[in-house]
Amino acid sequence: MVQSAWIDPPAIQVPPELSQVIGGHPLVAELLVRKGITTPEAALAFLNPRYYRPASPLELPDAGTAVERLARAVRDRQPVVVWGDFDVDGQTATAILFSALHTLGASVRFYIPHRQEESRGLNLPALKELLEAGVQVLVTCDCGVGDLTELQYLREQGVDVIVTDHHDMPSAPVPALAVVNPKRLPPEHPCYSLAGAGVAYKLAEALFEHFGRGRMVEQLADLVALGTIADVVPLLQDNRYLVQIGLPRLASGRRVGLRALLSIGGIELSDIDTSPVMYELAPALNAVGRLAHAELAVRLLLSEDKRQAEEWAVEILGLNEERRYQTNLAMSMAMERLEAMPRPLPPAIVLANRQWHPGVVGIVAGRLAEMYHRPAVVISIGPDGMARGSARSVPGIDIHQAILQQKDLLIAEGGHPMAAGFSLREIDLDEFTHRFIQTVRHMTTHQVLEHTLLIDAWVRWDELSLALYDDLARLAPFGEGNPTPILAARGLTLASIETVGERREHYRLRLTDEAGISHEVVWFNGDRDLLPQGSLDLAFTLRQNLYGGTRRMQIELVAVRRTPAAPITVTVPEHTVEVVDLRASPEGINILQHWAERAAAGESIALWGEGRGAGAYPFLQRRDQLPPAETLVIWSVPPGPDEFSAALEKTAARRLVLLYGDCPPADLRSLLLDLMGLVKHTLRAKRGEASLTTLAGVIAQRPEAVLLGLELLSDLDVCMFERIGEDGLFFLRYRPQTVHWADVITSPISSSLRRLLDETAAYRRFQLQARVEQILPAGFRLAPSPHAKV
Repeated sequence: MVQSAWIDPPAIQVPPELSQVIGGHPLVAELLVRKGITTPEAALAFLNPRYYRPASPLELPDAGTAVERLARAVRDRQPVVVWGDFDVDGQTATAILFSALHTLGASVRFYIPHRQEESRGLNLPALKELLEAGVQVLVTCDCGVGDLTELQYLREQGVDVIVTDHHDMPSAPVPALAVVNPKRLPPEHPCYSLAGAGVAYKLAEALFEHFGRGRMVEQLADLVALGTIADVVPLLQDNRYLVQIGLPRLASGRRVGLRALLSIGGIELSDIDTSPVMYELAPALNAVGRLAHAELAVRLLLSEDKRQAEEWAVEILGLNEERRYQTNLAMSMAMERLEAMPRPLPPAIVLANRQWHPGVVGIVAGRLAEMYHRPAVVISIGPDGMARGSARSVPGIDIHQAILQQKDLLIAEGGHPMAAGFSLREIDLDEFTHRFIQTVRHMTTHQVLEHTLLIDAWVRWDELSLALYDDLARLAPFGEGNPTPILAARGLTLASIETVGERREHYRLRLTDEAGISHEVVWFNGDRDLLPQGSLDLAFTLRQNLYGGTRRMQIELVAVRRTPAAPITVTVPEHTVEVVDLRASPEGINILQHWAERAAAGESIALWGEGRGAGAYPFLQRRDQLPPAETLVIWSVPPGPDEFSAALEKTAARRLVLLYGDCPPADLRSLLLDLMGLVKHTLRAKRGEASLTTLAGVIAQRPEAVLLGLELLSDLDVCMFERIGEDGLFFLRYRPQTVHWADVITSPISSSLRRLLDETAAYRRFQLQARVEQILPAGFRLAPSPHAKV
């Protein structure tokens, strides 16, 4: 477990009407507001799929063309081949489209390439065999958009190709009849982040609707939920809806093949919990593609023969056991080598071995990167003298770019900022290792390898119960983009500890608070040496445990730290502030000019305004420029309660004039554009030196959002910077380039950053709409105002 810096949740105001509609524990409404969901309508659509309106499948580019061509193939009995991929997303996408076409009476078959022998995507030898068999229409699933040579070959042979894929579009035109890819949509479209299975499901939905059998697509909802969860796409918008409607069907075991796999494997699914799918079911199906041929998994998903399905399930579970063995073997050997390395470890881990199966090196690399919070490269050396590696990274380091810097040594490569794969000759391995580590060292600023933990809420130990779990479970399904809430409790003591698990690798703790309330805590793969002595704080998640048929609450440890020493506090009476509320005034600009003239005449007045909208008024002051004043006039809506409180404290104002004539944007695109301009200006005019507070004031954002935004730009190789003390920044480099939105939203940093920006947007909406007595931050109280006008 990496030692983390804990980040507390900012204070936030929950609209009363939202709390009234949502009900239950107040924490549910609070977490919704932090996600930017502030209206009852949006909350109901998030919590209940019956209130959500999914996008029409025909909004996907070329979906109409694809439906028309497939409908003609169905009517004319033209041979159709569904070409899939070997991971779970590809398996389920293949099963979805094959099932839909087969149900409609098409002459259809499917083809899955062999991972070790053919690799991912289209390949000419297999395509030539399909041509000899008479294929007239070929539909790809979860692949194909980058296979331009193979697609051009099929076009020349007179085959109509329909590409369904969700990977990034190439710069060159794709030679296919239809390219059904959500990456062709605007990034804000609810289908933009669909998995391959989601794209296939949408196309199947449109196809069924074309034949007047629209409801039949619901029979495939379990498959789309499985593929969407397994591919770790954001569980938001249409993805969330598809998982919400599909999980109950998946858990019911209606599909013969999956029922056999779940039963024989002892896997218990839930209507709302994605964890068993992610950590038990999906790995078993993925093992088929890693160690054998993924065709077996697709046949299981399609099977209607109970006996045959059970035989295949046993074979798949056997492959999964082999995958676990190979993974554990490689992990054990990797950990042994890492433990023997001198400390501190290098900024990147590179390990190679002849005994490691190439199908598991990606799993091992991912675990090592998570455990040591640094890039990890794990390489399998084959008998042919080729070294095949898989790399996983951490936010702030583009692993693909680091590998590309060694391109002269590589045979093949591919990937994105957080994951990549490559191959090279064994004789070049030492040179690659040395150069790669040096490249990562140059890419790494000192804050990159720091790990932060975002706490969603602090709770009392006596609040924990199944009822609280049930309330929080309303926010499920959890996953990428909607993580399980991380709760925290203070001032606990360890009452007992024991090891559990087959290999005694887990711990069961009993922790007690000052009032004597005691709860059991599970610590998976724990390290007893990390437990502090004395009083401790615990970060954890709440889950349910159904073992033995009894439903119980389960507390799972995420992080632990020594309880910080209590600061010396001095009780300070609340400050009373007279508030002149002019938020709705149509004369806002004239009123602002009036106060500016009074300030210029020598009255004790501070005028607070930030962001682009403040540039038109040179007399406005940023938060770091505010002087002590009797009156504080606020033109721009504050980004958060901390900034609002700091402005009131700095000015010590007795009167507050709320104009709110400008509400600065709090979206990811605007923030990144603003930051790129600031970095460029700072390097040119300030020799690279800047203050975090000043930058936050210039663009009207919270400092935390500015820092995460800079880390994201560093992750995209746009800039490089270092922290100097608490507030200082030093920019080392700015690299002008086109930032691809797909790289932005797939960066792990972007989800945390969007969460902060959503909180800012929600706070600003609250400030614009709330009653005046609700507006002041903690520590300030509304005083009677004798001034109704200015």
